[in-house]
Amino acid sequence: AKQVKGGGDFADLARTNSADPGSAKMGGDLGFIAPGQTVAAFDKTAFSMEPGQVSDVVETEFGFHVIKVAEKRAASTVPFEQVSPRIRAHLTEEAKQERAQAFIEEIKKKAKIEVLV
Repeated sequence: AKQVKGGGDFADLARTNSADPGSAKMGGDLGFIAPGQTVAAFDKTAFSMEPGQVSDVVETEFGFHVIKVAEKRAASTVPFEQVSPRIRAHLTEEAKQERAQAFIEEIKKKAKIEVLV
């Protein structure tokens, strides 16, 4: 946080210091996020800031974060037709995960497991 507030380039610092491989490659850019899309501590800080501001270090269950708000835009409603494919993909993935978990539980019930010490 001190390096960014002292004039360091946020994107360069994120690329070299971030432990999150996804956002590090993007120079720390998460794109636009909506309230509730991230954990509470991150949300609370990010949505209380103005464009150009840099946060102090924010601790969450995922680690430590420095947030820089690049831009804010008003919330909007997206037509269902536009988000339908993403909703469908999300629900399909969720159903796959549930089926996989049920399958694993079923296998565990049938398995004969011996613990040798």
